[in-house]
Amino acid sequence: MCYLESLNSRTEIRCHRLNAIAWIATATFAASGLANDTFVHESAGNLMFARNNQVEIAKERLVGPPVRSLPNPVWGIPIHVEYELRNTTGRGVEARIGFPLAACSLGDYIQAKHLDFLSGSAATCVKDPKMSLSVDGRQTTGQWDFVFLRDGAALRDGASDINLGKRISALINLVKDPERKFYVEDIEFLNAAKSLCDELGGTINGPDCTAFGRIAVHRTFLWTHAFAPGATVHVVHDYQVTASWNLHPDEVFHSDVFCVGNSTSRSAWNQYLENLKHEEAEQRFEGVYPREFFTEYVLRTGALWAGPIRDFDLLIRKSSPDQLVSTCFSGLVKTSPTEFRARRIDFSPSEDLRVLYLPLAKLP
Repeated sequence: MCYLESLNSRTEIRCHRLNAIAWIATATFAASGLANDTFVHESAGNLMFARNNQVEIAKERLVGPPVRSLPNPVWGIPIHVEYELRNTTGRGVEARIGFPLAACSLGDYIQAKHLDFLSGSAATCVKDPKMSLSVDGRQTTGQWDFVFLRDGAALRDGASDINLGKRISALINLVKDPERKFYVEDIEFLNAAKSLCDELGGTINGPDCTAFGRIAVHRTFLWTHAFAPGATVHVVHDYQVTASWNLHPDEVFHSDVFCVGNSTSRSAWNQYLENLKHEEAEQRFEGVYPREFFTEYVLRTGALWAGPIRDFDLLIRKSSPDQLVSTCFSGLVKTSPTEFRARRIDFSPSEDLRVLYLPLAKLP
C-alpha cells in the first residue's frame, strides 16, 4: 500500500509492503560499507566472525548523516556509531573485535582494487577509511585485515579452509599497481587465479572465474579490548565512506532490497532513470554527477553477541527535505523534514540495512 504526503511543497511517497516500510523521500551519490562490530576468531591466519556468549550490546546508536558534496565527482558520507558493550559474566573477557565493511565478491574486489590503482574511484569495499575509534573516551588503535566467506558461510578451522583463506589473500596481493604490472597480463596472477578457480570448481576466462562470486571479501577493522568483570564499555566509531557514484543498484543486487518494487515507488524510480538519461544526453552535470547512491550497513553481525541488542537507535538523515530515500527497514518514523528514526528493544537483526538515495527533482 502506498500513500502520498505533502512536505514543503514536495510530494513524499510512503509505501507499506510485507511489514516493511519504504520511504521515497531525495539524494545524490553512491556509498557502500558500514558494519556492526563483532567478535573475531583467528585460526592459522584465517579470520572469521564468531559468536560470543559473554558480552552483549546494551545500546547501539547509528547515525547516517547527509552526503557532503565536493567539487568534481568526489563525495564523502560521515558515519557515527556508538555502542555500550557489557560484560555479562563475573570474569574478565579478552576480546578481538572486528568492524567489517560491506562485502563484495572476490572477482569484484580484484577489479575494484585494480580500478583504485588507476583512478582512486573504486567501490568502497577495497578502501580503508580512516577509522576513529574511542573506548571510554580514549583513542584506540586498530588495523585492517580480511574476513572471507564462502557461499555465505565463514571459513572454518579445517586445513582445507585455512589453505583456501591463504590462497585468496595471496591472489588479492598479486594485484599490483598497473605501472608495475597489469594484472590481466601477469602470468603469476593468471596462474594463481586458474589454480584457485579449479579448487572452487569454476571455469576460468582470462582473469575471471565463475566461482569467484562464491567468495565474499569483507575488509575488516580489527581492535582488541579486555572487558573487566561485569563492566560496561562505551565505544565510538567515526569514519567517512567514499561515495561509489558509478554503481547501479540493479547491477549489484538481484532482488528488490530497497523496497521500490510497488507500483508507486517503481514509477518514481523509472521517472528518475528517465530524467537521468536526459541529463546524461545533454551533459548537464555542472560539477555534480546526477546519480543515485546506496548505503549498506552490516547489521547481521550484531546478532553474534550475547543476546539481542538491548536498545537500538537508528537515525537516517537527508541533505534537504526534498531528498529521496528508500529503505526496507521497518518502524522508521519521520521526526523532522530531514530525519527518520527507528528504535528497537531487544533487537536481533537478521538482515542488513540498505538505504537508496536518488534525485527525482530536476537537477541544476
